[in-house]
Amino acid sequence: IVQDEPFAGLLQLLNSPSLDSLQFLNLSALPLGVKWQVPLCKAIRIHPSIRTLSLADTGLGTRSSGDEDDNTMACIVELLSSKNIVHLDLSWNCFGSVGFDFLGQKLIELGILEKLDLAHCSTLSKKSPWTSSMVHLLEHLRDNKSLRKLNISGNYLDFRAALVLEDSLECNSMLRELDVSNNSLGNPGMRSLLRLLSRSTSGLQYFNFENC
Repeated sequence: IVQDEPFAGLLQLLNSPSLDSLQFLNLSALPLGVKWQVPLCKAIRIHPSIRTLSLADTGLGTRSSGDEDDNTMACIVELLSSKNIVHLDLSWNCFGSVGFDFLGQKLIELGILEKLDLAHCSTLSKKSPWTSSMVHLLEHLRDNKSLRKLNISGNYLDFRAALVLEDSLECNSMLRELDVSNNSLGNPGMRSLLRLLSRSTSGLQYFNFENC
């Protein structure tokens, strides 16, 4: 169990001039208590130099298949408001449809992210058990102008989600690399992605489809 003291100390260090040159911060697999999530994300947001941040498997997001609370929304706003972070890893945290929709909106409004990792983050919809919550993020990719690389592996995506991807990325000239491995896209889903590669209006050049 991670005690409070290390996170209090980390907040002090992040606000200290001695770490102003820190560019890479990896807190993966450290369970962040709810009371530390927003203060930590705020400290990261105002840090002058952090460019690569990993918060994979830290307990952000919803605790069930339900919707996110205000704490999660606040964390998303703080992280995406950073003027320096270009690579963010939120893999192995659980986000519902509301959280992904909010994330997609804020990526457009606030983000300068070039690489985003969201492996194994989705839930299955309560209303439609076979629909991944991540489709609510995919719908916003059409208007995103910063992302170059996106990892959405292992998120219960099927051929219907691939159709959403095809529609969203058809006129997105910025996204170059896409990881959709470990999703059950099947042949129809693969055809959607192959059509993207052939379209001059899409910037997609490479996608990883292992175990699809």
